[in-house]
Amino acid sequence: MKLLSSFVSSVLFAANSRTTWFIDGNNLMGHKGTPRDPQTIADKLKPIEQASSDLSVILVWDGRAGKDTVSVEPSSNGESSSVNGSILQVVSLAEGMSTDDYILEQLQQMKKSEFAASSSVMVVTADRAFRRQILESKPMVSGVVNPLVFWKRYRPRLSGMKSDYRNQPKKENAQ
Repeated sequence: MKLLSSFVSSVLFAANSRTTWFIDGNNLMGHKGTPRDPQTIADKLKPIEQASSDLSVILVWDGRAGKDTVSVEPSSNGESSSVNGSILQVVSLAEGMSTDDYILEQLQQMKKSEFAASSSVMVVTADRAFRRQILESKPMVSGVVNPLVFWKRYRPRLSGMKSDYRNQPKKENAQ
């Protein structure tokens, strides 16, 4: 009986599982091989919206001088990911706020939510100290990915440009 209940809970977890990606935009932009413009990075992440519905991508930019409010740019269809299930959300923080603090705050809020057990989080950052802090949030945080690895390996797969290596039957050509 115990084995059956653990099997059922694992199946329910897999069925309701949603992955959230937090991306430190400044870390991503600072690597060789990635665009140097925040708008270009956001534009290159937009194809993820058409490829998958079981994930959420939150691109976070550090606060800039003269900016006194946090701005959240919803996806291209005008919906906010936290409200309407949109995939891509761009967050620009107010002056003095750091991406690291924002992501840690969001992780704390996610832990308190009812969906914490059925969601996993991946974080894209190059900051080693921040990486250690994030990994203390296991099991909710599945892993931390280097920005260049995300850009070259994960982004194409999440966008549907490359195979994700799932075994699926081939589609027959309609003639």
